[in-house]
Amino acid sequence: ATPTIANINGPGANRVSMVYGGWKDGIANADLIYVGKVNQVWTRTTSGGAITVTTALPDGASTLTDVAINTFDWNTVFAVDRNQVFMSTNGGTSWNDITGNLVTVSPGLDLRTIEFVPGAAENSIADGTRSGVFRASLSAPSIWSKVGTALPDVLVFDLEYDKTDDILAAATLGRSVWVMPSASLELNPAGTLTITADDAGGNGAGTGTGDNYEIRLDATGAVLQVFIDGNFSRSVAL
Repeated sequence: ATPTIANINGPGANRVSMVYGGWKDGIANADLIYVGKVNQVWTRTTSGGAITVTTALPDGASTLTDVAINTFDWNTVFAVDRNQVFMSTNGGTSWNDITGNLVTVSPGLDLRTIEFVPGAAENSIADGTRSGVFRASLSAPSIWSKVGTALPDVLVFDLEYDKTDDILAAATLGRSVWVMPSASLELNPAGTLTITADDAGGNGAGTGTGDNYEIRLDATGAVLQVFIDGNFSRSVAL
């Protein structure tokens, strides 16, 4: 039979800024919709329900380039414009700006895409920017660090996570498509310690600006990776 495409009287999406279907408390919701239109996120949570606008995003929000959800809890939703990242844990009733240190670790920003990547003990979000892919954990969503080492310094237009093969695919501007295997482990390392401090030896240099020191156990469990303010510093074999 020929499938029927029906108009659900939605607001229309910015490019690919749309999520359809999700899970919450182990129950699927095939009728869920989140749509990014201009600088607002619209949503529908029930079959046949109206698509309504969520609370306004924080000051400075511009045309949205992508939206994503926590695949285990559709109440947790993310949105990006070219310069900011936003997060809501209550279905858009309120929003927080979680751009954090992304403005310093990814100069120029130009955010195009965001993707949720689950892990065993932690979950994370990955953001495609002008300078590659950056990730932040849901437990510290405003602390970002670069993902991987082989990806060129290039604009990333789209990110897709495939749970079955556990890969994160990144589509770039003119530099092909790249994949990261074991993405759930790479983006959600077995152990991560984050320390925020303001000391003479850090980038804050006593200015009152906190320096974030992140120590991760890599996927092999044999190497500690040290990041300072989201930038890779060194590896230490155990």
